[in-house]
Amino acid sequence: MREDLTVLAGLVRILDSQVKHQRGKEIKTVKVLWDEATLEMTWEMEDRMKLSYPHLFLVSLVFEDENF
Repeated sequence: MREDLTVLAGLVRILDSQVKHQRGKEIKTVKVLWDEATLEMTWEMEDRMKLSYPHLFLVSLVFEDENF
């Protein structure tokens, strides 16, 4: 716990992803589990999560390049 009474929450895992279409744009989001004890989950912008946690997206990048 910090002096300002905030707690550093670490990402536990990504549970789901979705793409929403609004005004002709695709908005990609991921459902993030922040705390297994409290089951705190939020939907976050995928591009921002990729910047902060790139290691979680490495596996999907490999599969996106493959032709299955």
